[in-house]
Amino acid sequence: MINFKNVTLDAQADIDYWNKIYVEAFPAYERAPLEDLLSLANETEEVLMQIICDDDKQVGIILLTNMAPEKAFILYLAMDADQRGQGYGSMVLPALQEIFPAGLILETEELDAAADNATQRERRYGFYQRNGMLDSSFMSYSLGGIFHLMRSTDSITTDDYLKALDYLNGIPALVFNKSNVENVRKMIQ
Repeated sequence: MINFKNVTLDAQADIDYWNKIYVEAFPAYERAPLEDLLSLANETEEVLMQIICDDDKQVGIILLTNMAPEKAFILYLAMDADQRGQGYGSMVLPALQEIFPAGLILETEELDAAADNATQRERRYGFYQRNGMLDSSFMSYSLGGIFHLMRSTDSITTDDYLKALDYLNGIPALVFNKSNVENVRKMIQ
């Protein structure tokens, strides 16, 4: 059964596991410093840095912002490479939707055929769609990249996304309709 274990400053083995998956799963430009994430999670009750477990077996990591009432923004979600292909990712999203029935919002890399990891981006986007996430028709520019904003329900808004970023020490983000992606691309170059 999928459950979530908080990472605390006094649990070095958990920190090491979380960091290992984090570094393997996310490119450097998308990663905030681990120390900053640990501080946020241990000083801000809305920020949860967790290990995803199947009973006691560690299978992945997540960092999310808990937004009342019963909403969450997922900043980082990654499965352990040794556990991929076993259906854990498809178990995690429904488990999160039970905890946050008012909705989830997350970012996934822009679909860009010219990107070095274009196939991976398409697979990830398709995975989220198959698991109930909807394209919001909005995108964001944050952490050095352009991302689709996906949500589990229409009741999650871009205001919810921006509020979640405030909990994360105000990660700067530009939110725009995806029809404007070319204009944003020109602006950031």
